[in-house]
Amino acid sequence: MYQQTHPRAIRALSNNTIAAFCFTSEVGVKSVGTREGIRMFTDTVEMNFTMASMSSTQRPDLELSHEGVLNLQGKTVLLVEDNLDSQEFMSRMLSAFGLIVRTAANGLEAITHVSMYEPDIILMDLRMPVIDGFDATKRLRADGFEGPIIAITAEPESTHRYECLDNGFNDFVVKPVVKKDLVTKMVDHLQNLTRKIFH
Repeated sequence: MYQQTHPRAIRALSNNTIAAFCFTSEVGVKSVGTREGIRMFTDTVEMNFTMASMSSTQRPDLELSHEGVLNLQGKTVLLVEDNLDSQEFMSRMLSAFGLIVRTAANGLEAITHVSMYEPDIILMDLRMPVIDGFDATKRLRADGFEGPIIAITAEPESTHRYECLDNGFNDFVVKPVVKKDLVTKMVDHLQNLTRKIFH
C-alpha cells in the first residue's frame, strides 16, 4: 500500500478526466487503465473528493451552483456500462456527489433495472453486448420512461450527435469522459425535468 500520492495523480484528478489517466506511485510503479491503477486512483478520489459531505464552495474544479449540487444528492442514476473497470470507477465518482448509483452491464439489464430502481437519470453506453444502448433507449422510451438518458460513446462527437438525439437520448458525452462536463449535463437535465414537472 503506497503511503503517498504522487502529484501526477492529483493533477490528473484536477483535470477532471475519467477513465483516461496515468498513475505513478512514489516508487515509480506506473499503471495505465488497469484494474489496479483504477483502484489506486479511486483511492485518491475518495481521499481528496468526498463530495457528498462538501459544500459547493469547496468544489472549485466543478464550478457548480449550490442548487445544482443539491439537485444531485439523493437522486438515483442508472449507469449502463459493460466495461467493469469503467463501471467501478464511474460509480465511485458519482457516489461521491451523493448520487445513488445502480449499474447494468448491457441494455437488457438496463431495461429490467429501470422498472426495479426507477432511476431519475440514466447514463447509457452505446456499444454493449446483448442489447446495445440505442435499442435499449428505444425500448425504454416505448415503455414510458421520461427521465434524462445521456449517451456515453467512444466515437467522435460528429459521428453520433444526431443519431443519439433522434433515438431518444437527451444528450451525450464522449469518452474519455470529462467529469465536469458529465456532471454539469446531469445537473442541467435534472433541473429541466424538475421544471417540466412543476409547469
